[in-house]
Amino acid sequence: NDQSVNRPERYTPPDDFRNFLMRYVAETRAAKAHPVLVTHTLTRSFDAQGHLRGNDNLYAEITRQVADVMHIPLIDMRALSLPVIEAMGEDGSKAFFNWPPSSDTQTPISRTNITMPRGDDTHLSVMGATRLAEIALEQAKKLKLKGLIKQLKK
Repeated sequence: NDQSVNRPERYTPPDDFRNFLMRYVAETRAAKAHPVLVTHTLTRSFDAQGHLRGNDNLYAEITRQVADVMHIPLIDMRALSLPVIEAMGEDGSKAFFNWPPSSDTQTPISRTNITMPRGDDTHLSVMGATRLAEIALEQAKKLKLKGLIKQLKK
């Protein structure tokens, strides 16, 4: 949402995004808590060769940079989701996102109760959200984020 230049009510310029992240980290540390930064996942957009587009996202890169400079653990869901979604392929990955079954493009998608003219390539289905939550948990374990892991329940 921060990247929506054409939606000024949602848009956050990159420099402001960086400053907000740094403020979040500072305020979290001041509260004696342990911040963790997480990049957003990829949207479902394939090129002609069947590869996902957009791994060079500026906002994800800013998140990585802030994590590095401020020595914050990073769960890079953008990088972690790429091979999972790409391996499913253009058609198979529809199940990972809020796409209606088969060619039915008028059935309300997910729990939004909104009739979509086509699939939603941004928001995850229950299956997609569950798989990415599992990946995030695996990464939290690799990073030894014990405080976070203790708070999570199956």
